[in-house]
Amino acid sequence: MAKKKERIISGIDIGSTKVSAFIGKINGSNSLEFVGAASTECHGLRKGVVINLEAVVCAVKKVMAEAETQAGVAMESAFVGLSGGHVRGFNNRGLIPTKGRNHEISVDDVKRVVEAARAISLPADKEIIHILPQCFSVDGDEGITDPLGMTGSRLEVNVHIITASITAAQNIVTAINRCGLMVTNLVLQQLAAAEAVLTQDEKELGCLIVDIGGGTTDLAVFYRGTVWHSAILPVGGDNFTRDLAVGLCTPIQEAERIKREFGSAIATSIGKGEMIEVSGVGGRPSRPVARELIYEIVQPRAEEILEFVREEVERTGLSKQLTAGVVLTGGGSLLSGMVELSEQVLGMTARRGCILDQNNVSTLSSDWLQPMYATAVGLVRHGFNSTVQPPRSEGNGHKVVRFVPHAVAEAREWLRSMLF
Repeated sequence: MAKKKERIISGIDIGSTKVSAFIGKINGSNSLEFVGAASTECHGLRKGVVINLEAVVCAVKKVMAEAETQAGVAMESAFVGLSGGHVRGFNNRGLIPTKGRNHEISVDDVKRVVEAARAISLPADKEIIHILPQCFSVDGDEGITDPLGMTGSRLEVNVHIITASITAAQNIVTAINRCGLMVTNLVLQQLAAAEAVLTQDEKELGCLIVDIGGGTTDLAVFYRGTVWHSAILPVGGDNFTRDLAVGLCTPIQEAERIKREFGSAIATSIGKGEMIEVSGVGGRPSRPVARELIYEIVQPRAEEILEFVREEVERTGLSKQLTAGVVLTGGGSLLSGMVELSEQVLGMTARRGCILDQNNVSTLSSDWLQPMYATAVGLVRHGFNSTVQPPRSEGNGHKVVRFVPHAVAEAREWLRSMLF
């Protein structure tokens, strides 16, 4: 008997400062096991948009080779993260009359009402990336999470729609294709990160995830198990680094080291009177600098980012629904004092979002459980949680996959699938 081919799921996170690749394998018990991971520096993107295609390709090839060697398997396709200022999220509503026998709502009715919700006018350079069902209404009865089998003549749905620039998305796909990989699907980065760091209780009760990456800060509001708001802010961890480089007259690389070792978002975590050596630019001699000065440079930027987040959440009117508080992830969340400052600025409990045990990453070293790898882990986890059909070509020319249940019994999970 021929050996059954191993089912492999790969995730690639292409960020403004690094590229990470994770490989998962579905084992005999139908559970996910992470078997490979790699990450490398890359500056081919700026705020989520490709500015140097060759740099991205080289970085992806490097992490592919390292992850494949570690895992002992070859990557053929991957779920790929998407971010950037070109990405937009908004809510919409769809309505249809039901067709089922005795007006009993079927899977086909649910598909049709979601298709009705996606019937929006988009600019020629935009495409829909996600349609995320929030809740349904049957004959005016609101707040229904699973309408299947219910009886009614009118079915409505609230959805959250994510759109992106066709060109920006295609450049990401092109980079992956040039590495010999097919893009299984593009996934909004904060949705992927949520898969890795949020618990189901947090998603149900109401939680804000804030992914502070190198070039952008991505946020999403989860409530009743799904997304009610998303946004991408054009500031991130690189702003801390550049502020330090300018303020201390030091090279970018040295500013990055200082940020990681001595940066702080709150005054209580700095050493009073402590001096550190800072290298000069262009071979100039190093000089001692008070650590308080580093705080004075970093803290205003950290507060600014969190103020942007607070303003974005307040505009949604969902602040009171965030019972579970905020979860910070991404490399920027590692800045000392960031969690404490978040509680002060946002007025809610906060925690740092490291990779949860439920992701079955125990086979990897603890170094890979850090917040900066949340998106890559979440991409693999997201693929595992979905049932994949063969890819088909969309109007923009790249390959995508739609997710549907194997049977009606799985329809509830399907309704909550992030890639409906």
